Amino acid sequence: MPRTTAFPPASRFFARLDRFECECPNCGQVISTDDNTGMPRRLYTLSGRRSAAKIMPHNQSVQLMVWNALTQRLRCPHCKVVYMAGLLLYSIKPGTHPPVGAPFDAIPTARQRVEMRRKSAGGWWAEQLHEDEVNLAVEALCTCPDRGTSRFCPVHGWEQPVEGVNS
Repeated sequence: MPRTTAFPPASRFFARLDRFECECPNCGQVISTDDNTGMPRRLYTLSGRRSAAKIMPHNQSVQLMVWNALTQRLRCPHCKVVYMAGLLLYSIKPGTHPPVGAPFDAIPTARQRVEMRRKSAGGWWAEQLHEDEVNLAVEALCTCPDRGTSRFCPVHGWEQPVEGVNS
């Protein structure tokens, strides 16, 4: 992630963010401002969150919001670091940027894309490639007793004997 020590020369302009997804600069986890997890029903809509932030700014549910659209504060739900969010706009010369396609920093990486899908549909990202066989057919019959299991059973047993466990 690129970092800078100084803000580029700029002039201020009006901008209000309502919804977005971004990567936390501190922990690298993907944050979605649409995350309603653990919030009261009155804070499910953008207008509900804005009005609660205006009327009850010190309320615990307002303080715990991931994105406060009124104050433009973003709280990472993973590392709890709080940021002030805004827009930084750059002017470009005509013809210097392709007319189609998003800029490179607006395209999520494969991991970020999977994490965004996981938040909406469920699933996990594997940290390493699993190369072992996963679907196995055991041809031997189960030799477990009627009530319990045996560590020597070819179906339910342990590969290596476990000390201190009776079969």
